[in-house]
Amino acid sequence: MNLLVTIIIIVIGLLISAGSNAPGRRLYFVVVAALLVIGQITFRDISYDIDSSNDTIRYFYGFKEVQSISFTEIFSKFVKQDRDYNDRDPGYTLLVKTFQLISTNFVLFLFLISTIIIVPISKLIYRYCNNVMGIALSYVVLEFFFEGFFETGLRQTIALGIVLSGYPLLLNNKIWKYVIIVIMASTIHTSALIILPIIVVKYVRKIKPLLVFSILIIPVLMISADSIVTMIGKGSIYENYLINSSDNLGTPVYSSFVIILTFAFFYLYKYFKKKVSDYKILSATLIGSLVLMPLSWIDSNLLRLSFYYSLFYVPLIPIIFKLISLKFQISYNAICFCAMIFLVVMMSLR
Repeated sequence: MNLLVTIIIIVIGLLISAGSNAPGRRLYFVVVAALLVIGQITFRDISYDIDSSNDTIRYFYGFKEVQSISFTEIFSKFVKQDRDYNDRDPGYTLLVKTFQLISTNFVLFLFLISTIIIVPISKLIYRYCNNVMGIALSYVVLEFFFEGFFETGLRQTIALGIVLSGYPLLLNNKIWKYVIIVIMASTIHTSALIILPIIVVKYVRKIKPLLVFSILIIPVLMISADSIVTMIGKGSIYENYLINSSDNLGTPVYSSFVIILTFAFFYLYKYFKKKVSDYKILSATLIGSLVLMPLSWIDSNLLRLSFYYSLFYVPLIPIIFKLISLKFQISYNAICFCAMIFLVVMMSLR
């Protein structure tokens, strides 16, 4: 279904791009594309085979079980550390129970989750993409890298959406409010805390030396990744993945993509700094995903940790293409179109 939605978004983008890039037209396209993706995530395929690889059915049964849990039991889990994986991060159970005061329909709950994640992402896209084709490419990137995860990792999807919703607070230097938002998200999925170092990077005077340092430290992180993974996983929801994991094959495609993107960003940094607002924060997201990338070679599940940073690739990739088009006098629309066709072909080969 995501391939069909992706093609529809590209076609609509091509039709709208035949006119101007006026804010009204861009906003209209963002709203339409967002609704398509929300619908896709909401009306996903729910397999009723509990042994299938579809995590949605497990969340469906968990959703039903919450109906028999009292608010008192849920609140008690906030003050008592439970070793049971299913009882970790009680904020999710509280959200489900609160939602069930309104409705016990699981599809409506999926609609809520898809809205929580897609609305803040769409706001990012509208903020940083001033071209219709750039917006189309952003949604194609979203579909290619993250749509599958949004349909399985419900808890972290919610946490990601909450963290992204707090992004304007970070931009406006409302740091304590942003920290509170992140802590709230961490009660739903502990991994949300991994975004907090972005606050420190925001106040670094020179970003480029930090980017260089991040590139140079990758070999060290690769060597010590096993120890880092153990430290991060202990006591968090990821501990369950590490105990049961047999996947240590690495993520060569994703790693190659991150490295290529990093060097392209490094090459264009001078233009990026001049042309792009919020360049420090966007630089920090690339640095964060780069530093976390080696962990995925120990267990590809840990790739999810980097999503708090790599989700910013959605607007960042079109920005980099825009800078390439300015530097080399190449049609921006043509670059975006070629990139979208490439990603669609890759999606069809999965």
